[in-house]
Amino acid sequence: EKPGSATKFLGMKTNSLLLAIVASLLVGGAAHSSRQRRRKKPGVLLIDGDDAAGAFPWSKVHSRVVEEAKGPGGASDEACVERAEELRRLIAEERYDDAIALSFALEEGVACREDEPLVDVAEYVVASIATPDFDASDDPASARPEERTEIHLKDKRVFHVVAAEGHRAKRTSAKNVPVVGFAIDSTFVLSESTLACKRTNSSSLLCDGAGRRGVPVKDAEAAASIAESLLLSSRKKTRTSRVVAPEGDQQVEEEGTEVLDLWNDGWAEEDLYAPLLSGGGELSPSATGTRTVLVMIVCPKLTNGATTDCSRVYDYNSEVVAQGGIENYMRDVAVNVGEPWLDHNSYGQLDLVTTVTPVLVADYDHAQCGNIDSLSWRFNNPAALNSLARDASIAERYDPDDFAYYGVVLPHCAGYSFAGRGYIGGPGFVMNLGSGQYNYRVYIHEFGHNVGGRHASCITNGKRGGVAYEPSNADYVEYCNPYTLMGRGFPLDGVGFGEFVSSSKELFGWLSAAEVEVYDFSRNNDPPLCGSGCGPYLLQPVDVGTLDPSGGYAAIKVPCEEADFYLNLELRTLTTDEPGVLMTWTEFRGSSHDNTVVVDTTPLTTWSPRALGSYGLRLGFDDGILRDRGFTFYLDDGPQENYPLTVVASVEKIESRRRRRRGDLPGL
Repeated sequence: EKPGSATKFLGMKTNSLLLAIVASLLVGGAAHSSRQRRRKKPGVLLIDGDDAAGAFPWSKVHSRVVEEAKGPGGASDEACVERAEELRRLIAEERYDDAIALSFALEEGVACREDEPLVDVAEYVVASIATPDFDASDDPASARPEERTEIHLKDKRVFHVVAAEGHRAKRTSAKNVPVVGFAIDSTFVLSESTLACKRTNSSSLLCDGAGRRGVPVKDAEAAASIAESLLLSSRKKTRTSRVVAPEGDQQVEEEGTEVLDLWNDGWAEEDLYAPLLSGGGELSPSATGTRTVLVMIVCPKLTNGATTDCSRVYDYNSEVVAQGGIENYMRDVAVNVGEPWLDHNSYGQLDLVTTVTPVLVADYDHAQCGNIDSLSWRFNNPAALNSLARDASIAERYDPDDFAYYGVVLPHCAGYSFAGRGYIGGPGFVMNLGSGQYNYRVYIHEFGHNVGGRHASCITNGKRGGVAYEPSNADYVEYCNPYTLMGRGFPLDGVGFGEFVSSSKELFGWLSAAEVEVYDFSRNNDPPLCGSGCGPYLLQPVDVGTLDPSGGYAAIKVPCEEADFYLNLELRTLTTDEPGVLMTWTEFRGSSHDNTVVVDTTPLTTWSPRALGSYGLRLGFDDGILRDRGFTFYLDDGPQENYPLTVVASVEKIESRRRRRRGDLPGL
């Protein structure tokens, strides 16, 4: 329909436990392709040489080094120091593109570098995230994550990574990653580019990438296409598919390795990407099938220089005492709660087998815990707490290398501001065990990071998530979504099970492509037209532990204006008293996704967080569930209200279910 006209809705067919959705796309406003995008796509770093440097604010310090280097004595120490300080200033101001341009602008062979440009394949790029300690603060506005990304080079050097917000490296961990950037001090400034190219004439380029140098590429357009392929070709994944056997309904699993081979038409392109195909890929251990996890319980050897009483080191937690000790408590957390909860979320596709160690005496002083690195990738820092736990665990014949996942449980360290820290898309997490019941949530939350999950957020101003736009200000709250435990949800309280949202389940392999409908419409028309139809669509509940092959879709995805961004619709029945549609949006690339953002479907009501029982958690929305009414979401990539999508949800009848609390959870 044209803007301002009435919206027509089709008739709806409803079934028990199903939801009918009908959507109509409206166009509002002119095209605005000139607006700056939030995220840069992986591309090409074009190095035009010294002549182009004058366009940059750092041109004076660069030009001084270049001119002095032409003389018999080379560049002066003063000029080199000035250039290095300019690099550090640009990094401090988060002007990473300028810093990379300055680093690469200097020709090779100039003996004036504290920085080291690199175009290569990194052995690993690993991302971790720390969940704030909510025992200390339950204010969602103060819940800012502590994210850390490291790059591990082939020569075994490790650097802390800085990169633009939303950079691909911050989404998940990966191995054999094509990188362009530079190192200075202990920091690596990582570009979104995967190729670095120089012009040889008016059109052709000589490109470096994936460890190869001087590969001819015909033009900038071809280079950009290769750069994207370099990133995609490094994602060698093992995928598990569910197949219905011809004899009946029994499901079987097939595992296979798929290599994304996108280039067949030229030696130059193949020469660039070939090194990645031998062993690159996402690090996420599979979240399907039978998987093992080791939970290592740690007791510090010393406390303020005296021997720690390991029999009582966790007695500050009353539930530990009530359950007869930390080993029983962690079996309750990991086995009695964690295993059935994940089985429920995965529709029986993830079978975790958990081993909980006895209390392990680790060689550190609890009084100094805040000065010790909590988590190191592949235990490469022998002084980190996870490495100390591994040493103690191996001494008791529990080797974490024999398990798909591992977690380390520490007595609460006041020197850490987090309740848990975990790698995103790779094995390994640490729990800084608190005094409350929040530990059940922390355990599953950190495991969710290990299999690639990100935080579930909200936006507290304006449309409150009703536009597919992420502002970089205090209005974006990291843990605000109350409907999933990757946000503010909790597996034990009256809000519900806090299910993973549908985009996470799709990422983990728990929802297949056949179970997720991509709403198809054409942007080549004005106004855009529905492709395969405007609905209605039937949704079945995603939070009851099973999926009915004939019961409708598990989720609907609608592409937003920004590439790789999707609005996701799913039916929730256990989350609230009134079942309905939960709407979230995120950047989704198939092998990783960014933070999800929940849509407040009643944005005109007062935003007033309310306390939740004794847990001190707070809900950010009066009503985030859409039921028996319509809501207009804007597919725009900015704060404007363009490309409105109206969704109407109608639920006929849902089986009554009481809210399950802690005592009911193990019997899912």
